[in-house]
Amino acid sequence: DIFKNETAGIASYITADVPPMFDIYQNKIYLNRGAGIFVQSGTTGGIGISNNMVYNNYRGGIGIGLLDEPGSDLVDTEIYHNTIVANGSDLQGAGIRNDSRGDVIIKNNIIAFNYATGIMTLGCRNNSYNLLFANGETSNTRAESTNNLSFLIDKIQYAGCSGRQWGDILAPPLFVNPDRYNFALQDNSPARNAADTINAPYFQSLPGNDIGAAPVTFLPGRIRNEHGPHGL
Repeated sequence: DIFKNETAGIASYITADVPPMFDIYQNKIYLNRGAGIFVQSGTTGGIGISNNMVYNNYRGGIGIGLLDEPGSDLVDTEIYHNTIVANGSDLQGAGIRNDSRGDVIIKNNIIAFNYATGIMTLGCRNNSYNLLFANGETSNTRAESTNNLSFLIDKIQYAGCSGRQWGDILAPPLFVNPDRYNFALQDNSPARNAADTINAPYFQSLPGNDIGAAPVTFLPGRIRNEHGPHGL
């Protein structure tokens, strides 16, 4: 568990010529005053930022890169199978925000009830098979359109791209008991058996094929840094 830190829960804030290589997985990250996870620069290995429960963080769920800052093009990151709920308190409060110029893949995540929007990116070509629901309902994006309800829903869930991507689901995730932070899926959840297959050993070892974090998330967490002094 990573919680109640004054800035981000986990941060990689490096501007070296060789960005750090890391995987962040199987963590519960909550009640931090920055983002749950923030990566200015770095490259993920065979697991990526995966199977984390990220909820109730002040600045947002997962943040990648700083707009127009050094190192913003040094982010090649995979974001898979996370459950990202109720993060943010201002315009930075997206479930996942990507301001980098790197190659960032966002797939098989549940992103729900985040303050500003679900996914805020510079483009959506690497986004797919995410479930988004009830993001941005407290922001002023709701007032941008009142005539086309389908556009309004997409606008709340996405910022920086035209709308839903291949395999995306816009529907309630049907958590078992979100009021008590139990984000396991009910049997009739639309996220059940709806994920895209990821052909890597770690993901093949997980039970089921559900969007969001797998039950293995509740085991002890892992942070692996493969470049020594470039710590997390």
